Amino acid sequence: MTPPELIPQGAPLSDVPEFTEAQVKALAGAWIDTAQEFVALAKTPQTIRDLLASALGVDQAGLARLVQAAQAAIPPTRDVRSAQLELEAAAVDYGLGALLDEPPEVLASRLTLPAYEPPAGRFVLPASVSHLDQLPAVRNQGSRGTCVAHAVLSVREQLEMTAGSSADIDLSEQFIYWWCKEHDGIPTVSGTYVVVGMRCLEELGAPLEDTWPYVSYERGDQGQGPPPPAAENGDPGLKTLRTLPLNRTDITGIKTCLAEGRVVAFSIPVFDSWYHSSATRRWGKITPPLPRERPDGGHAMALVGYQDDPAAPGGGYFLVRNSWQPWSYDGVWQEGYGYIPYTYISQHATAVFSADRIPGVDVALRDSATDTGARPTTGLTWNSPDIWLRRTADGGEAHQTPAAGQPNALYVRAHNSGPAYAYDVRLELFAAPLAPYVRPDDWQPIVRKRLEWLAPGEQILGPLTWTPAAAGQYAYQARLTSAEDPLPAQPDPAATNNVAARRSWPVDLAPGASAEVAFEVAGAAGHLGLAGFRVDRAGLPPDFNVSPLKLERTPWGQPGESTGEPVTRGAVDDAVLGAAVHGALTGGMILGASQRHRASLTITLPPAAQPGARYTLVISQLQGETVVGKLTVEMAVAG
Repeated sequence: MTPPELIPQGAPLSDVPEFTEAQVKALAGAWIDTAQEFVALAKTPQTIRDLLASALGVDQAGLARLVQAAQAAIPPTRDVRSAQLELEAAAVDYGLGALLDEPPEVLASRLTLPAYEPPAGRFVLPASVSHLDQLPAVRNQGSRGTCVAHAVLSVREQLEMTAGSSADIDLSEQFIYWWCKEHDGIPTVSGTYVVVGMRCLEELGAPLEDTWPYVSYERGDQGQGPPPPAAENGDPGLKTLRTLPLNRTDITGIKTCLAEGRVVAFSIPVFDSWYHSSATRRWGKITPPLPRERPDGGHAMALVGYQDDPAAPGGGYFLVRNSWQPWSYDGVWQEGYGYIPYTYISQHATAVFSADRIPGVDVALRDSATDTGARPTTGLTWNSPDIWLRRTADGGEAHQTPAAGQPNALYVRAHNSGPAYAYDVRLELFAAPLAPYVRPDDWQPIVRKRLEWLAPGEQILGPLTWTPAAAGQYAYQARLTSAEDPLPAQPDPAATNNVAARRSWPVDLAPGASAEVAFEVAGAAGHLGLAGFRVDRAGLPPDFNVSPLKLERTPWGQPGESTGEPVTRGAVDDAVLGAAVHGALTGGMILGASQRHRASLTITLPPAAQPGARYTLVISQLQGETVVGKLTVEMAVAG
């Protein structure tokens, strides 16, 4: 790939006859090779012009002649927008804020760091890398000394975008800078250290921007604290796994880190030769200092790519993300992104850090209140407490029978038991006529919802509107997935915690009243043996009356009269039927996978039932000796 032209339509100084070969070479050492850059440099403060004249071996009059010759070589390229932005940029006093006065032994120790070794082993580096498409919009630090917060959050936000977050992810620079000022030992001094910002990410994580929005101007103390309650503890889901210090002289290692998919925060001394240059403000090209030039403050930015280029000092340059606006408004890539040569980093950077994201996402739905998410499971897989319906969107959590022909509100409690944020989270809800066993083809989609992210912990999704066409009781199934936790091929609640079902029959009964529980019986595909049922009344007091469960010969939903008699393998007397209500088999019937019949029983509360009390009855369907499904009747005694 041919390196791009960083100064569009730049006029090479080597083509300006008034410049000697030695002068062109001297300027090339400072990465100044076009007439546009030279003219801009000559308009900086007098101290810089003096250094420039000295580097070229001319006096101020000679410098003026060179400037005039260079100006004449510049083609007209400025449009109205560019001219307006140049005026705006010239009026801005860009904030800095990277402190460079760390103890000498700390700075020296960073120069002894070993060369970076990629975990998967070394590989051939590409000639160019760019992560611009993995970063959110450029921020503006304004006049505050908060560049460190902006630089380290570029590292953190890029890690989240590579994991699947949306491009508008925005973490709180206000929190990072406040925390740094609480921990860097100099709370009244503007600015902080990159290492402290990286420590904040590792120890607390960064909360979302809307929990504590950034203020771009000075007010009160440096940190502008205290933070609001929602932000004061950071965000554990947005911590980093580890901070990765890099040796500034290890340019290959820094490039390798970028090629692996990370960006890098760094701090450097600022030199007025580029800070005050209108060319740098326009195109974002950060140049090495002139001979004998002294730094004037420190700044932190993020390396977000690189380009090998033999014409640049050190053989190439890094693509940098800055926190100034307007800046690099006519740059080759995007506004706010500039370029810094390899040698600037290797010779002048005071801190270079990257980081790894904490891995681990597990979006889940529980099958029971005690479900830990481990799969496969042999426990409850039919009565999830994380799925419920309300006839109105009142936020209640008691499951209700839906009202047909009008909007009902479904709720799902979604869990992320991993340590990191889950992205591109998708929820699908299905419904089917309520029965202990629901054939896979009977589940019909009723609601779909997409979330940009799901933080670690739990979140109630809803109300989700659903209007059932027919009256009756329904079973519900929810499927929850994310970019890192997709749905398996077989959405079985017993095999994956991405799926849960609720097959419960809510009924309110007054003392002494009765209710019929009637449902469809369908053969379970892939299971041999006679169909049978168990009725478990362990959740009922002894004085509750439950009739024998009837299996009727008339297929479900077809015309004809039922015999009203249980269908069994032979004669079944009253004693057997009575035992069936208390947990034995009702008997059995041959039931093919395509056959459907009606089953029913009646529950009668005693007159002395206590209003407000709740009870359960569990009906299990068996195919041979295998339990293929269960249904829970949830009774509430009405007052």
